[in-house]
Amino acid sequence: MGKKQEDLLLSIQKPSTELSIDKTIEWIFDLYLKNFIMFFIPILIASLISGVLSTSIYSYVQNMPSLIEATVQEILNWFYTLLGVAFAVGIVSWIIGTIASGTCIRYASDLIEKGTASLGKACNFTIHKMLSLLAAGFIVGLLVGVCFLAFVVPGIILAIMSYFVASAILIMVLSIGIGFVASMTLAVMFSLVMPAILVENVGAFDSLSRSRSLVRRRWLKTFVLFLMISIMVGIVSYIGSLIGAAIGSSSKSFNLGTYSIISSIVTNIAMAFVLPVSPIMLTLHYYSMLAKEEKQRTPMAQ
Repeated sequence: MGKKQEDLLLSIQKPSTELSIDKTIEWIFDLYLKNFIMFFIPILIASLISGVLSTSIYSYVQNMPSLIEATVQEILNWFYTLLGVAFAVGIVSWIIGTIASGTCIRYASDLIEKGTASLGKACNFTIHKMLSLLAAGFIVGLLVGVCFLAFVVPGIILAIMSYFVASAILIMVLSIGIGFVASMTLAVMFSLVMPAILVENVGAFDSLSRSRSLVRRRWLKTFVLFLMISIMVGIVSYIGSLIGAAIGSSSKSFNLGTYSIISSIVTNIAMAFVLPVSPIMLTLHYYSMLAKEEKQRTPMAQ
């Protein structure tokens, strides 16, 4: 075994203690940069497919019938078709994104546990657990959405019933704020469902309770990690969209459809460079919380 491989094995060994936020970020980029191609490929493929599918929606919107010349039935048919296409694109993008993220999580887990990993095996195992991953993702999304609406909808009703504009605005702001905090709490609580399914091989419902147990008393830390990664992805996505817009506008020969495709491809390629840090972060945070959990059990065992 060469020195470079030995250094790699030492740098990605399973953490024996809970990692701090800065240490987690350090390990994320250490693991990503030393295995860049393996993490980049599945995310790039998923991003390009999602980007191409998204442009199909934009192209369809461009062919919207004239509101003046078209009949009501033609407009309704166009709208229903748009909803169907958007729904189909959303489902396909969700499935492909889940496969890509799951593959990265399983690959990172194998590197941490074994010191070596296979992208093909990681992908195959992710597909094997696809039903559990999709079910868990759907349940979490549903719970988060319902939680948010449970606070916002009553707030809207109370705001409408209010006689004063100032009080109505205050009620709306409070209901949205409380709903956001409550829904984010649920999102943080169930943030580790994918690592739980892919590492511990549990089902969708068991992954919910497992994730809640792992992040217990570390909700703020988990939220900060997610916030940092989200900001990073957002910045890179914005830069990518600017680059795509610049490339598209550099030639007058591009029509709106071509411009949209080029902009989407460039943006998704730019995002593919940074998106792998999200599943890597989930994996490392999972093992960090696992180390915390094992440390808490030690005194009890003694």
